Amino acid sequence: MLRIPPQARKDSPLLFSSCLCVLLVLFSQVPTTAQTPSEAAAQRRQALDLYERNKFADAIPILEKLVVDHPDDSVLLERLGWATFVVSGSIKNPEVRKQARDKALGYLKRAQALGDDSELLKTGLNALSQPDTTDAKLSSVPAADAALREGEEAHSRGDLDGAINGYKRALELDPKNYLAALFTGDMYFKKAYLATDESVKRQMTASAGEWFAKAIKIDPNIETAHRYWGDALMAVGDDEGAKEKFIEGIIAEPYNRTPYAGLSNGPKNSKSQWLIR
Repeated sequence: MLRIPPQARKDSPLLFSSCLCVLLVLFSQVPTTAQTPSEAAAQRRQALDLYERNKFADAIPILEKLVVDHPDDSVLLERLGWATFVVSGSIKNPEVRKQARDKALGYLKRAQALGDDSELLKTGLNALSQPDTTDAKLSSVPAADAALREGEEAHSRGDLDGAINGYKRALELDPKNYLAALFTGDMYFKKAYLATDESVKRQMTASAGEWFAKAIKIDPNIETAHRYWGDALMAVGDDEGAKEKFIEGIIAEPYNRTPYAGLSNGPKNSKSQWLIR
């Protein structure tokens, strides 16, 4: 959570899918053909569904075609901007990666010009205005760094269980790695969000909380795990518990505006990190 280390991650994407897949997706030519309204609506639903399930690389070519046919659709532009941003993290060549980041920024700016004023859009614009940290080490332990990157690549494919395995392995190799614990909790949050069974949703939310607590124990002075925990609690209707976590995030980093968003925006912010990573 775009996933990007704490806030500078704290919200910037890191290495999410293979470079080959990214290049094929980002720079292939998508032919345009006339569609009936029902076909276009079905394609839109498909693209947004892939996006919601973190299958960003799969969503990009469909979103690219849709924004050609519907250039004034700010929702599609925002989604395409974020998907392109997230997937850009796996591009090894700095120049090619910059081209992808520039494309992502262009999509988000177009969405903003059409009236999109969401916190998510603002976060994306802010993240893309910061230096590219894709090549930064995620761990000083080489094997843990490799495991984290494997987890990130699995995450970008929507393989949440594969991502969890990578992050947990990284924490075993580097027990003081904040990102490994944070990202594990985030994957459980995403599993909770996607769950249709209420008992599974609550079980996954509880697991997310356990891992956010581990991250906080490693470093209580970073706001991100506090905020993510608040998001997870709010998603299952525990507004009071969420409020407590957002306040803890503010205490951790009082000069960071991000944790204030969860406290002030209420339920509409309950997925504040969902698309950031």
